Amino acid sequence: MVFSKRSEMQFRYWDERRRGVSQSEISRKYDVTRQNISKAIKVQEREVMIRLLDIAQVSSIFPEWYSVEKGILIGTIPLLNNSKCLLLIDGTNNAHLFYDPNLFGDLKKKKQSLLKLLIMVKETVGLNKKFEGFHMILEAIIQGG
Repeated sequence: MVFSKRSEMQFRYWDERRRGVSQSEISRKYDVTRQNISKAIKVQEREVMIRLLDIAQVSSIFPEWYSVEKGILIGTIPLLNNSKCLLLIDGTNNAHLFYDPNLFGDLKKKKQSLLKLLIMVKETVGLNKKFEGFHMILEAIIQGG
């Protein structure tokens, strides 16, 4: 994805904010006013919302819950027996789609998929708990950690 300098900075501000950095700290770090940080984050949140919903539509996902502040959408996929899925925007502005690993038979792949999801959720939303399964991760995200 090609960014202008402005949209790249908006994404950086938004990404730092979702990781828990205050707008004041972001303002000091980049030597930009808090008002400009706030405006940039709002613009980026709108872009994240549009992107999450566009990807969901293209992927035939019915959104059930999303957070533009965290860059996450949880939904169901009718083509996979209404299984739950998680759509996540990572720190490099790439989108990742995770399905319930129990849909697939290979135990090794299930563990690898769950581990990758846990790492990505920890990096992007700061969820640091240990979880037994995919649905527990989704519930923790919805409940705010």
